[in-house]
Amino acid sequence: MNSFAQHHTRVDALVNCAGFLARDKEFELETFMKVIDVNLTGTFRTCLAFHPRLAERKGSIVNTASMNATLALPRIPAYCASNGGVVLLTKALALKWAEEGIRVNAVAPGYIETAINAAGRTDVAHDQRIADRTAFKGRG
Repeated sequence: MNSFAQHHTRVDALVNCAGFLARDKEFELETFMKVIDVNLTGTFRTCLAFHPRLAERKGSIVNTASMNATLALPRIPAYCASNGGVVLLTKALALKWAEEGIRVNAVAPGYIETAINAAGRTDVAHDQRIADRTAFKGRG
């Protein structure tokens, strides 16, 4: 168990919600690998680190993926791939750790205006295409 996880004596739930994208730069191998490392491998590292504490409490893990786990966009291949990986990682851990009473689930929210997509919102046509895919069509 890593040193951060060791400082916690009781863990009932873990929420993994770290991630970033690098629009257009993800076609550079170094950037691609960094996005995968943070978004996918970071999620796995955190799950592994807290696994013993979660097993003690029969706890729960919620991994945050993205709508881009199943809906690819051309300017963020690593972000899409990493979120698809988070979904399948979640399924694999759920199957493996169920015998220890640990529930593992993922959420994949739709479009939410955050700092991660601020640059994309400056392109009005792009922003409207994204909003049109949402239930509220950007009126929310």
